[in-house]
Amino acid sequence: MTKWAKIVCCIVAPLGLLFCMAGYAALSTTLTIQGTAQAEMPAVIYIAEISEPTDSSNTTVYSNPACVNFPSTKFTSDIKFGSFSYVRFTVKIVNRTPFTQIFNTLESYTQMEGVEGSFNSANIGAKITDLNGTELGPKKGTLTIPSGGSATCIVELSNESPFSYTRKVLYNFTFVRNTADLTDQASEKVMDKFEQMLNNQLGEITYTYEDKNGNTVTETIPAKNSFNAMYDEMVIQSNQNRYMGNVGGAPAEDIAIVNALFGEAVIMNVAGQDVPVSVMIKSEDVYGDSAREMALYWTVDPLDTPNVSDYYIPVYVAVYTQVTEKDANGQNVTVWRQVGEDFAGRAKQSDYGGNRASTGSFVTNDWISTEVYKNVPIGSKLGPVMNAYE
Repeated sequence: MTKWAKIVCCIVAPLGLLFCMAGYAALSTTLTIQGTAQAEMPAVIYIAEISEPTDSSNTTVYSNPACVNFPSTKFTSDIKFGSFSYVRFTVKIVNRTPFTQIFNTLESYTQMEGVEGSFNSANIGAKITDLNGTELGPKKGTLTIPSGGSATCIVELSNESPFSYTRKVLYNFTFVRNTADLTDQASEKVMDKFEQMLNNQLGEITYTYEDKNGNTVTETIPAKNSFNAMYDEMVIQSNQNRYMGNVGGAPAEDIAIVNALFGEAVIMNVAGQDVPVSVMIKSEDVYGDSAREMALYWTVDPLDTPNVSDYYIPVYVAVYTQVTEKDANGQNVTVWRQVGEDFAGRAKQSDYGGNRASTGSFVTNDWISTEVYKNVPIGSKLGPVMNAYE
């Protein structure tokens, strides 16, 4: 994972001020200070360039637009808006995250932690357009920035009233991560490893975790015993479903077991950055026939969007059931095999206990499909999708 390099020198100005100054600032992905040290940019999306006003009417700009807390997507400006006035400037945004980022909204703030001062955007309109003048945002034009890419847009702040206002404003570009492409890449690895796990085909595995008393505990799962070790540790719900995962908030031992069993399948390396794959394993009656299937849910979403009770994330699921096959000696053996295919869908972000306004995990019971499977429509629960494959 990309980390800051150690800089051995004296820096008088804060890092943000070295770059985000009034006027037109161009920011590279590597910082060189007095020719003595370099620091690689962190894996974030940020304002790389911000211009002086390119077009305005009946406004006085006391301080040119400038980014705040570089590298970030926040900017401030101090402007007097006359009646029926506007000001426009261009912003270049660079995406160094592992995900494709899609512009969502431009949010205004009166105060923000880590930003000094008070701000006020009352009576001021704000919109984002592309260079062709198309307004951007939900249900409007789309601004998509691939991982490692950049995009330039135009910010317009306006006063559409007959009154004048002097405003010191603070705005933040918000983006939605598109993780579907990375989820596709993770699918084959986690599914292959899960089937090996179910059929006790893994070798000896050792894992370490910290117990509730702060003691370091090391455990060993014997070879060809992966299913039993996993199943015995799974949490039993009131309806006798069992589950476990390596998601945030899960018990330390559960996370250690899942990560050890899946190994490299739950870590993706994208552009030199480690992207964790969050999995939830569930023993449940998918078909409603009192039998137990094993379902594997997974996502590469960071699961960190705060304070949103209905925030859906992309989640894939594959279901496995026991079948009878002939072994190499012609004898009947019972094995776990996947039913159908891996199904694309979405589920609500939550904490490990299912609180939908929290982060770190997701609710498997909320899973709904995002594609049509055997004429089963989009938005269907897992049961109807699986019944189409009986």
